[in-house]
Amino acid sequence: MTMLREGPMRMPRLSANGWLLVIFGVILAGLAGEPAYRAITGRKSAAERRIEKMQAAVEKAAGGPMVGQAPPAFKLKEIVNGKDGPEVSLSDFKGRRVVLTFFCGCSVCRGVATAWGKLPKAPVKGNPVILGIWHPDSDRVAPFVKETGSKNIIYLHDPDRQTGVAWGSMKCPRTWVVDEQGKIAYRHEEMEAEMPKSPVPMRVKSLLEKPKLQLTAHG
Repeated sequence: MTMLREGPMRMPRLSANGWLLVIFGVILAGLAGEPAYRAITGRKSAAERRIEKMQAAVEKAAGGPMVGQAPPAFKLKEIVNGKDGPEVSLSDFKGRRVVLTFFCGCSVCRGVATAWGKLPKAPVKGNPVILGIWHPDSDRVAPFVKETGSKNIIYLHDPDRQTGVAWGSMKCPRTWVVDEQGKIAYRHEEMEAEMPKSPVPMRVKSLLEKPKLQLTAHG
């Protein structure tokens, strides 16, 4: 009886395109296997965890600093006679209360600026500094001041809106108060800035009249 001799197993003969299809299929199987494994076990990949962590950090920063925290520093040029003038820093007002509002010039911005313009007529305790962070062109400030009567506001130019981003104030008008110790004493939520009649000026005025600022999320 003749025994068949078993030789070494031979790989199937495939064309170059055939081998490419095989390799591609193996890669797809591997890629499909990992999501399936995560779906079964409920575990997330390292990449997914990194993305979620980054998203959480972005969302946290989007709202700006929290009450009790130190405010983001900035150095912006003061708008004088429709042009960018000398640089002004938040640290220039160390030891004083600072009311800081981000303006774009819209109707709600005009309402808040008008309210700030009336403050000298009814003096506020503590003689607070009132800053307006303005991102449109500098020459648009003069008509805004004339319409609102807000001559008591020091307008600072933020053309690239980096300060607006750092303070989570891409929507405006958003108002903040920094106390004498250089901490955030008041912040109002962005949705309030969209109200036709914003309650912010009355809340801030009431807050400023207190001998000692009481830290509050939004009044």
